[in-house]
Amino acid sequence: NMSADIEALADRLAGIRSWAYIAHRADWLADPAKWAGRTREVESRLSAVHCPICKATRFGIDRRTMQSDGEWKGMCMGCRYSFPIHTDMEFYQRTQPDIPYVLKTIPCPACRSAGVTLDFRIVLSVREAFYFVTCRACGHAFPEKSSLESSE
Repeated sequence: NMSADIEALADRLAGIRSWAYIAHRADWLADPAKWAGRTREVESRLSAVHCPICKATRFGIDRRTMQSDGEWKGMCMGCRYSFPIHTDMEFYQRTQPDIPYVLKTIPCPACRSAGVTLDFRIVLSVREAFYFVTCRACGHAFPEKSSLESSE
């Protein structure tokens, strides 16, 4: 149906124009520099995992989906597969009582010390999620495949 495709494209373009306008209005964001830096950090760390569909390691964040509650959408740049990114780790740790205990047992691949802080997490598929953590001892940042996802 060609008309549906044109309508969908027109809707997408309208959304892109709206968000482009909002993104250039620094006075509409609480701390635009902080959010830009946080976004770049998350995008750069995502390259440590592989897309479950095409196995690429290039990801981006769909800035149109960034919510103030820390729920974002990541997207594979190879096949456009999208997945949730959860950045509000305080809330997550309060609602998942086992997580603080699990974080104490995760070993750092750089210094072998156990104990990490949780920076953000992604859910690539029903069976595959990753915690992006930082070692408390040496500050090394790395991804850790979640062993709890089947029970969450």
